[in-house]
Amino acid sequence: MSDRSESMRQSKAYKRLYDVIHTNEEPLHDRLENALEIGVEHFGVDVGYITQLDPEKDHLEIIVSTNSETQPSLKGLSDTLSNTFCQRTIENEAVFAFPDVSTVGLENHPATQKYGVHCYHGAPIVVDGEPYGTVCFAAQAARETAFTEQEKSFSHLIASIVGYEFEQQDYESKLSTREEELQKHAEINRALTDINFNVTFRTDRSGQITYTSSSAEELIGYTKRELEGTFVGSLYAEEYGSIDVQGMLDRALSGETVEEWDFPIEKRNGEICYVDFRGAPIYDTTVTVEDRSTTDIIGVQGIIRDATDRRRRQGFMSVIHRVLRHNLRNDVGVIRGYSDMLEQTVANDADARLALDRIQTAADRLLDISETAQNLQRNVKTATSLKETRLKPILNRVVTEVQSEYPAATINLNTPVNVVVYTSPRIETALKELIENAAKHSGESPTVPISIEKGHESTTIFVSDDGPGLPESEKTVLERGNETPLVHGTGLGLWMAYWAITNLDGSLSVSTTTNGTTIGVQLPTGPQ
Repeated sequence: MSDRSESMRQSKAYKRLYDVIHTNEEPLHDRLENALEIGVEHFGVDVGYITQLDPEKDHLEIIVSTNSETQPSLKGLSDTLSNTFCQRTIENEAVFAFPDVSTVGLENHPATQKYGVHCYHGAPIVVDGEPYGTVCFAAQAARETAFTEQEKSFSHLIASIVGYEFEQQDYESKLSTREEELQKHAEINRALTDINFNVTFRTDRSGQITYTSSSAEELIGYTKRELEGTFVGSLYAEEYGSIDVQGMLDRALSGETVEEWDFPIEKRNGEICYVDFRGAPIYDTTVTVEDRSTTDIIGVQGIIRDATDRRRRQGFMSVIHRVLRHNLRNDVGVIRGYSDMLEQTVANDADARLALDRIQTAADRLLDISETAQNLQRNVKTATSLKETRLKPILNRVVTEVQSEYPAATINLNTPVNVVVYTSPRIETALKELIENAAKHSGESPTVPISIEKGHESTTIFVSDDGPGLPESEKTVLERGNETPLVHGTGLGLWMAYWAITNLDGSLSVSTTTNGTTIGVQLPTGPQ
C-alpha cells in the first residue's frame, strides 16, 4: 500500500473514532465498544477488548469487548496477568504489538497455548497516573505484515481516550457521592437543629441502630460496634417505665419529632440511667424538600442527654417534701395536742409534767430531722470539683468523732497510709453518717471494722457491723436511692450519704450476711 493510501486510511479511521467517542447520546460502554470495532477493522484482527488490572491479585478482567457472529464477546473473562500478553504492555508502559508469535519467540506462552492468540496489539491505559489496564486487539491467525508506527499511534490514541473517559467517569462518580454525603450531612444537621445533647445515633426504618457517637460508650458502657445493628428499643429498661418505644419510632417515621424525658436505659453494667430523648425523621437526600413525603423517610436521628443530675435534684426535693409533709406534720400535731392538754392542767399536775416530757421528745425529733435535712441540702450539689484527697486523715477524724459519741462501740480502722482518691470534703460527712449508723444501730457493744481495697480505677471503703442488718427500705436507699412510701427521720441520714457519694462520682453497695452488714463506698482512685 502506498504512503498516500495509508495516510488516507489512517485519516478515515481517526475521523470515525472521533465521531464515535464524541457521540454523547450513547452510553460510555457502547461508545467504547464501537471504538474497538473501528480498531478491529483497521488492524484486520478478530477481536478488540479493554481490560482492567487488579494489581493486588495480579489479575486482569475484560470489561468491554467487541461481539460478532464469528467472535463472541469476551466480557467477564479474567486470568492471571502472567497468562496474558497484556503483562508485557503494562510492564513496558508502551504499545506492545507483533503480527505473529513466532517473530517474538512466544510460541509457548500461556496466551498462545491457552487462547490460541498468534497476533496481538496492546496499548496501556493510565488513569490518574496509575496503570489501569489495556486496550487490546488480537487474532488467532498470524498477520502478514507488521504493525506500523501509525497503527501503534492509533491504538495509543484509543487507550488515551479510554483513560480520559474513565477518569471523567470516576470524577463524576466521586462528585456525585460527595454531593450525596453533603446532602446527607445537611439533612442530619437539620434534624439536629437546636438540639444540644450528649449522644447521637441513627436508625433505619426498622429501628436498627446504624450509627452512634463514641460518647455513647462513656454514658452507657456499650461500644459503637456493639450498639450498631441492634434494635434501639433493646436498651429500654421496661421495669422502670411504661413507654411505647415502637410507638415513638412509628411517630418519627410518620414525620413527627418525638420527645421523651426521663427515659430509663439499662447500662452495660446493669445500672439504670435516665436520659432525655429526642428523635427526628431523616429523609432521602435525593428528594428535594418540596417533594418530600413520609415515604421518603429512611430512618430516625436520635439524640439523648444524661438526666441523672436532674433526677437526683428532683429525688432530693421529693424526699425533703415527703419528710416535711409526713414527719413534721405528725410531730407538730403531737406538739399541738399536748400543748392543748397543758392549757387544761395545773402546773404541778403529774399529767402536765408527762405531757411536757412528750412535747420535749417530739421537739428533739424535729430538731434532729431539721439538722439532718440541713446537712443533706448542704452536701448535695449538682456540680462538684473532684480533687486528689488522702483517705486516711479523713477516716481518722471520722473514727475519732464517732468513737467519742459511742464509747461502747469498737471501731477498728485498717487502712494503708497512702491511699489517694478523687473526691471532695463532702465525703467526710457521708462517711461519718455510715460509720455512725453502724455504731448506733448494731447492738449494745458493736464492732465496726473499716478497711480499704485499692484498685486501678476505683478504691472501695468497707464499713462493716455485727448487727441485725439494715431494713430492706434503708438498703434500697443506699443501693439505688429509691424513695419508699414513708421516709422516717432515722433514714434521712442514709439519703444524705447516698446523694453525697453519688454526686462525687462514687457508688454504694450493701451486702448482708448472718454476721452483719457491710457497706461498700466506691470512689475514683487517684495517683498513688
